Amino acid sequence: MKIRFDPDFDGGAWPGPLGSGDREASAGEAWLGELGFVDRLETALGLGGPTPTAGERAAALVPALRQTDGFWSASVEVDPLGSARELLRWRDELVFSGWRGDTRDMPDRVVAMAQLSGALLAGIPDRIWQIEQTLKRRSAEVARLDLLEPANALPLAWRAVIAGLALQGTQVEDLILEPVATSVAKSDLSAARVPGLQPKLDGSLQLLRPDGPWSAAVEVAAWLATRTENLASTDDRDSVVIISPTPLLDTELRRFGLPTTGAGEPQGGSTLLEILPLVLALGWKPAAPEDAVALLSLPESPVPRAIRNRLLRALAEWPAVGSGMWNEEIKKRLEAIDNTARRDRECERLDAIFSEPVERRGRSYPVAEIRKRTALVRNWLHGRRGRLNDPENITLVRAIDAAVSQCAAFERIVGLAGLENWGPADIQRFLDEARHGLAAETVYPAEAGLASVAAPGAIAGPARCVVWWNFSRHSAPRFARIPFTPKECAALEAAGIALPSPADRAVRHAQRWRRPLDQTSEALILVSPRANEAGDESHPHPLWDEIGARLDGDQPQRAEHDVFRAGAPYAQPRARRAQQPLVPPPAPAREWRVPAELLPLPDRASNSEVEDMLRCSMRWALGRVARLRGIDEIDVGISGRSLGKLAHALLEAVLPDAGNDRDKAHQLAIQWFDDHAPTHMAALFLPGHEADATRVRRILADSAARFTAFTHDAGLELQTTEQTIEGSGLGRTLFGIPDLVLGPKPVVVDAKWGGFNYRRRALETGTATQLAFYAHLLGQQADAPPEASSVAFFVLSGARILTTDEDLGGGALTVDGPSHAETWLALERGFDERKAQLARGLLLATANPDENGDGPAKDDAITQSGAVALKPNCMWCDFGGLCGAALIGVQR
Repeated sequence: MKIRFDPDFDGGAWPGPLGSGDREASAGEAWLGELGFVDRLETALGLGGPTPTAGERAAALVPALRQTDGFWSASVEVDPLGSARELLRWRDELVFSGWRGDTRDMPDRVVAMAQLSGALLAGIPDRIWQIEQTLKRRSAEVARLDLLEPANALPLAWRAVIAGLALQGTQVEDLILEPVATSVAKSDLSAARVPGLQPKLDGSLQLLRPDGPWSAAVEVAAWLATRTENLASTDDRDSVVIISPTPLLDTELRRFGLPTTGAGEPQGGSTLLEILPLVLALGWKPAAPEDAVALLSLPESPVPRAIRNRLLRALAEWPAVGSGMWNEEIKKRLEAIDNTARRDRECERLDAIFSEPVERRGRSYPVAEIRKRTALVRNWLHGRRGRLNDPENITLVRAIDAAVSQCAAFERIVGLAGLENWGPADIQRFLDEARHGLAAETVYPAEAGLASVAAPGAIAGPARCVVWWNFSRHSAPRFARIPFTPKECAALEAAGIALPSPADRAVRHAQRWRRPLDQTSEALILVSPRANEAGDESHPHPLWDEIGARLDGDQPQRAEHDVFRAGAPYAQPRARRAQQPLVPPPAPAREWRVPAELLPLPDRASNSEVEDMLRCSMRWALGRVARLRGIDEIDVGISGRSLGKLAHALLEAVLPDAGNDRDKAHQLAIQWFDDHAPTHMAALFLPGHEADATRVRRILADSAARFTAFTHDAGLELQTTEQTIEGSGLGRTLFGIPDLVLGPKPVVVDAKWGGFNYRRRALETGTATQLAFYAHLLGQQADAPPEASSVAFFVLSGARILTTDEDLGGGALTVDGPSHAETWLALERGFDERKAQLARGLLLATANPDENGDGPAKDDAITQSGAVALKPNCMWCDFGGLCGAALIGVQR
């Protein structure tokens, strides 16, 4: 057996055993990295067994750390898994450097770590030392070992193994990779290897700096397509090597008709891997509504498909798990299932997922609940897989298998850690460890024609063209030293344990990442988008700084290596480009003509529909008539809209029972908020929102008390809350749901969370159309008193009441403005004008400028004709791209 060894070969190596000469086959030769070499030697020596993951090793150490006092104790209390991981890093580096658990003449912290040896699962350094010991008794049958990195540069553990192989007769050779000759003399590629670089811009060395990864993938694939006509042929199979490709690049390679590399997602890209974290997160009380939305929105979910949309609608109405509407939808779903066994299974599963047994205040998640929920997800996955018999579902089957593996890994880690109660951070870290242990998920298979390796150091032979895909600073390894004191380091050195310095390790890696520059003969493309896939700013790999330092001239002139930068590769032969001027964006149109018969007016309308028509007839036609709507967006945060709905629910429940007792109203509001708000608006009770919850609780209690005092002082009583009333007007049947109706003098009150100045201005200008609409309907009710109604806004955030009726009393703030009857007349005139336009087939996109270039109205107003004109409400509109309002200000 002949082996070529280099630490960077674990993700593939170039050119590999077949890369020498015209060899069509290879036997007895392997190019191996650290993990591959360990596996090969263990197999040859009869060693082996289960290999724990990094997460399992760290979890297994947690119980010992918690039970043993040491310098780590304070850290373990805060972050047990992180502390275990860091101590394992220290210990493994010590073992790599020759420490075997000895305590004699060792620093106190090393002696303390030796006490933990019984709780340790074997890692790579332990396996290497076991190989070294076994080599004294058995032969590994390695005839030759070629090292691309000198043996004296490797850790002591590897040097001991190599020495053991040499004693068995293995021929050990240190190979030196000489730079290959480039196809063009004195090209940028060859000149960049030595000082004195003078750029020629011949295309042999290029730094690709597009805006983002997607545009980079398009440019690379397009460049490869123009450079090589047939990459899949035998003659061209060594023409391109891609370093660290990703599924994104494979997607574009396939789109351009090129072979794919078989790149995989490091932690899996399946949405099934999100189920376990979401099910665990939904155990907290109250559950974050965004977690429920995420689970219900997954393509595959343990929640039955037939109920997902219903529960999403319930969350849109009340953003909380367990609201009245939520429970009613689940009840309807279960009652619709005739099969008793199936109904019981679904009931049990839904209850287990959404039961919320763990109080957030305690921040302690019982391990029994973790095991229960993990088993629920695992069993559902097994059942889902068992129902897949169609061979076309192989992709889904693989995704399910990966999710099952995730559950199994998480269960093992949970068992090894031995924790009885878990904090949110602990759960997330252990979930991350379980996911890190998953095999990479391949999106497209590897095809002949393109070679790929995972690391730049794997380019260990001549290559005509190399594309270094992930040429970014964050891809360069970072090395942290063990924080030993000089005295501790001296004691270790005296014992023969020489820890490598971070500088020495960085130099070793720097020598390896130079290989693509030295081994490429025609073109080296360094791909470093300005932003990564997360949108964060990204910078080129440190090799780029080395190339810049080799430029000829003084240091201030070395910034000229920017000449190698390009948004798209400059290739030979160059692809033909046709200069096509961009068409200017379409001008937003205010007037739209359609057949009048397509714009029927409703026979029965609410205030919101009438206001939609007045604000923007284009939006009204698209939304109300054509029934178009944008993508469903569920607001689960703390917004003015959701706070207003919460306030309406509280007032509806509290005010009828409070009578005119201010103190009772205050107490009932507090009690209602504490009992019901978590199932109406869970976001207020999530960590970090304690101040918001306190503020909203105070505002609502004060508002209930203030309104009760107002009715008492004004001699009024609450008649109805949130009840539908009907009447006629505008030539059709009208209906509405006023928030509060008082008597015996009829008063319509519209409760609003905020916007005090806006409400006051609406009363002053006579544009409070909603109040006028309700007052008009209230006067038509059978039990309506003969006297005219009054109207008022109740602004809860300030506990203030605004009205135009100076005789209302009760401490209401009187605004000097038209009566609601005058506002109704203005509403009628505005409606008649809009109705006449619709009869002519004219729709107005009022957000767009008119023929004079005047923009939309900034405020609601009464026109010279006495008609109400309401400004467009574009922030709540999904049709800006259709009417052109979204294109205002766009340039090309």
